[in-house]
Amino acid sequence: MDNINVIVIVLDTLRRDYGLFLKNSMEQLGFVYYDNAISTSSWTLPSHASIFTGLYPAFHGVHGGTNKDITSLRLGKSLPLLSRDLFELGYETILVSANPFITPNFGFRYFNKFHNIYRTLGWLSENEKNELHRLKLKYKVQSRVDLIHALLSTGHVRILLKLIVSYSLNRIGIIDRDWPLDKGVKKALSVFKSMRPSKIPRFIFVNLMEAHEPYLKNDPFKQVRKHNLKTNSKLPEKYLSLWRHAYRMEVQYLKNKLLEILRMLKSNDLFDSSLIIITSDHGQLLGEYNRIGHGVFLYDELIRVPLFIHYPIEQLDVEFDKGSRFDMTKYFSLIKLRKLILDAVKHGYVDEATLFTDTVFSENYGSSINEPPKTEEEKRNLEQLNKYRIAIYYNGFKGIFNVNDWKFEEVNNMASLDISYDEALKGMRKAVLNFLKLSIANKKIKKLE
Repeated sequence: MDNINVIVIVLDTLRRDYGLFLKNSMEQLGFVYYDNAISTSSWTLPSHASIFTGLYPAFHGVHGGTNKDITSLRLGKSLPLLSRDLFELGYETILVSANPFITPNFGFRYFNKFHNIYRTLGWLSENEKNELHRLKLKYKVQSRVDLIHALLSTGHVRILLKLIVSYSLNRIGIIDRDWPLDKGVKKALSVFKSMRPSKIPRFIFVNLMEAHEPYLKNDPFKQVRKHNLKTNSKLPEKYLSLWRHAYRMEVQYLKNKLLEILRMLKSNDLFDSSLIIITSDHGQLLGEYNRIGHGVFLYDELIRVPLFIHYPIEQLDVEFDKGSRFDMTKYFSLIKLRKLILDAVKHGYVDEATLFTDTVFSENYGSSINEPPKTEEEKRNLEQLNKYRIAIYYNGFKGIFNVNDWKFEEVNNMASLDISYDEALKGMRKAVLNFLKLSIANKKIKKLE
């Protein structure tokens, strides 16, 4: 059997419900849709790390938390990596990323080629882009004034001058006319356009950021979100309407460009011979629960994600299991993608039933707001947010377990007809306890290595 190509496209920040806009088009192209896919986290780095390692955040360790500097997060060199697996199997490995986190600098290694399609940085070199992203995280940049101060205080005058020129040209419409609608997908299209069939199999991992904020020019999204998290203030309805409309427009634009990419793969004879996985790393709140953005929380709008898979059935033996696919008490965790890909590549066989389980988890370790609170109210709010929580989906039930306070904050029957609330609560407690025991044992082993 010839080795199949593997293409993974992450539509960053795309919610499951908005992902349904893609369903008919994807199914017409032969994709299988999975309705019960669950991400391992509600923000980028831990979710992507889980896709690459097949591990939950508690086990791979790439997650945020109170007083944790996310600029220091990296996929550890001892972790198993999908890119390394395929690199060592002789694959040409290609990373195409619009997300500054999904780069070799953050541990996404073993790529022969890296195309940085991050859209907002004008004429900066790859190293300058990476340095700017590092500074933004380190100095918690929230405004242009913050950015200017960070660049000047660290001696990055050249980067500042380039940004000033780029910003000035953008203001008069010479460049970036379609920002923020396009956040890099046009550049991704040009990468795919240049590809031709090869005797060497390819692993192509793509991150597209169109569904991610910002949604407006000079968008106050980050500032409004931060203020809301600290104060629980009511979100401004004027901006909520604009953001919801813009998000729909982004999803429609992304859908059109994604279909262009898939048509390009077909015209270049790369579609039929490829295992193609299209998913999201997390969703986005657009005013639900009086919140916006992602991270911090474990609502369904954040951790249930769209998942479409095209199986190259002429090269791959797939044992389908429609029963599990449409059973709402069975779940497809994104940690299973690594197993699926390696089974396909190494054995030429995928057993769909093994991708589903009746228990999956998603984790959050707190907010990324580490600055001291200004009032007692802010202090109380941030203390409540900055706790380790685990979402568990269990036989049709969903629970949120607060590890710090050692209690279930909520338990809901989502789809179960077979077990009672008390039975579910007992089962979830046992499953969470086993999960935590295993993660603690894993950390102890790592300390010994």
